[in-house]
Amino acid sequence: MDRRRIKIAYNIFKLFHIGKKLNELNLEIRKKTNELSKILNTFRFNIDGRETASVEIDQILSKEEDRSLRKRLIFQGTR
Repeated sequence: MDRRRIKIAYNIFKLFHIGKKLNELNLEIRKKTNELSKILNTFRFNIDGRETASVEIDQILSKEEDRSLRKRLIFQGTR
């Protein structure tokens, strides 16, 4: 039974000790992921000269009755 527990523990921690280079790559990937997330979270659309967040655009698209405004938002947002 102890041998089985040791093997399980070894398999769990083995990934963390594969190598220094792999750990460095993993750290770089995390940094790049954080940078991209920051860009995506702070991106604003420019609609009629006014910066607009994607949440606000979603609200306009779901609640606005003016079809021409919704159409303009869709086509400006995809450029």
